[in-house]
Amino acid sequence: MASNSIYKELVNKFHPIQLDEINQLKLLKRIDKKYVMPVNKIEELLERVKNDYRIMEINGDRDFGYHTNYYDTPELSFYINHQNQRANRFKVRTRDYIVSNSSFLEVKRKTNKRQTIKTRMPINACESLNKEHYDYLNSVVDLNGSELVKSSENSFRRITLVSFETLERITLDYDLKFYRNGKVIEMPFISIVEVKRDKAGKKSPIVNTLKSLNVHARGFSKYCMGLALLIPKLKQNSFKKNKLYLKKLEYATTAN
Repeated sequence: MASNSIYKELVNKFHPIQLDEINQLKLLKRIDKKYVMPVNKIEELLERVKNDYRIMEINGDRDFGYHTNYYDTPELSFYINHQNQRANRFKVRTRDYIVSNSSFLEVKRKTNKRQTIKTRMPINACESLNKEHYDYLNSVVDLNGSELVKSSENSFRRITLVSFETLERITLDYDLKFYRNGKVIEMPFISIVEVKRDKAGKKSPIVNTLKSLNVHARGFSKYCMGLALLIPKLKQNSFKKNKLYLKKLEYATTAN
């Protein structure tokens, strides 16, 4: 099945890499950085780095849809911990990887040493949390999983680039949508680039290219930003700078 990406011509310029090969790039000691940029810079970015990276391909596709359900306490304590910049924090989600027809319950933890640790277990698509899932969550983090409720959802498309030479894995997300209780916020004007690098890796072609495009690293949580936009009354001082930046990108994109 051929890729249905709107960037089909560009993604087809990359040499492919299969999922089992990507899994060999462990990146156990890594640096994670996110970059938020106007969606209209995707084409130039991909064009410039097409000879530096390989692109993930599954069943002929090189651009994939994702759907995520986030879970939190009724008081949204996971969100509040992030807003308050707590050093040790985590989030809980289920994610459907549409092209591979697979779904996982995932816990993503941030430690006080600025490490990101993700653990997950396979589940059925659209499956509600049950006792097996609660037991798994309780074994991974200190919480009562049965108290969690679905707090929000998002969906997006993703392109994944890999380099074994520079020890990097890059995700490029776009067509981002947030959902909660029937409310939908669409953000077609932004793209989120996340660069995962080995600490001992060489200089990064994509980081250098982003800098040349005047795109710089910034903290950005899709979960927290989604809730901040969907529930304006929430405490969100930590996210105001990013909210202003998103408005700037939206204005710049629509003005053109």
